[in-house]
Amino acid sequence: MAKRKTRSSKVKRALKDKTKGRQSSQYDIHPKVLSSKIERREIDTSGLINGRVIAVEGRTYIVEPVGSGADTTIYKCFPSRSIMTQNVDASLLAVGDSVWIRTDAIVEETDNNEPIAIIVLVGERKSKLARRSAGRGDMEQVIGANVDRLLIVVSVDEPRYKKALIDRYLIAAEIGEIEPALCINKIDLGHEEQVLNDFSTYTGTLGIPVVCISATQKRNMHSLRELIADKTTVLSGPSGAGKSTIINALFGKDLQVTADKKKNIRKGQHITTFARMFRLPFGGYIMDTPGIREFAIWDITKEELALYFDEFTAYLENCKYPGCTHTHEPECAVKDALVSGGIDRERYKSYISLLDSLRI
Repeated sequence: MAKRKTRSSKVKRALKDKTKGRQSSQYDIHPKVLSSKIERREIDTSGLINGRVIAVEGRTYIVEPVGSGADTTIYKCFPSRSIMTQNVDASLLAVGDSVWIRTDAIVEETDNNEPIAIIVLVGERKSKLARRSAGRGDMEQVIGANVDRLLIVVSVDEPRYKKALIDRYLIAAEIGEIEPALCINKIDLGHEEQVLNDFSTYTGTLGIPVVCISATQKRNMHSLRELIADKTTVLSGPSGAGKSTIINALFGKDLQVTADKKKNIRKGQHITTFARMFRLPFGGYIMDTPGIREFAIWDITKEELALYFDEFTAYLENCKYPGCTHTHEPECAVKDALVSGGIDRERYKSYISLLDSLRI
């Protein structure tokens, strides 16, 4: 397997110049909670319990305490009306978030005797899988936070994989500082050699780890376990690709509802409706997330897009005109590489499609 390629320090600096650092002890009041002027505050976390959001269930959040000596209580939590966060202009809370909760505010327990607590702080996200919010174009929707690996789950058929969607995920992984990998499920519906040949650009040129499995037949599951062991992995992909079936196969029991266990479910319809994190028996964590139909890239402009197509990098400085979009300009080195076979045609089509979809 080819080693995952990385960009030159020059390109990385150009990308990182977009953002400014903030000290980890400074928090803002989230605009979704409080509409008044944003405030910067120093927060004392003594007396609070640090935990990880392991599930989102509607408007409630399930939190597991973390750290040495942490208790084993699982808390059903609600966000404080004045919740503080380091992640402004993004989802208030997401699975994987590091949070601080107050248990002295508990006034009741649920019918199942679940302890209730209040989330008062949300820590900085070290990494994330995010997209542009469907409801609010100016808001970042975080699918999973503080993860090591993105496992892009697609299927050979029912539904057939779409490389354009995979390319969007790869960009989101780079923006969110997550290592991507590709899991091609339902390999029993196709020929593994042909499928791997179709993804040769991803395994060779881009150095993306690719594993072909059949979750229903437990085929090649050992390869998947090796890929995600001792990491925090978020599963994401289109509806019907088999993410929940993969979860069940990894654990050897039914933890998530799947289409064949639920009546009146059509192919490609959402089964998982909320994100949830599980502790893997062989080390690490894994997040199951709802299937997606669209994936709009967040925090990227038309001018920056080419930088996220790694195979373009070797040609960008050889284009004749500054600001070349690699579409219609003469003496474009990227288009020349496309003609000579240096750039994959399907990847270039993904670039054009994404370029047309970006607002600025």
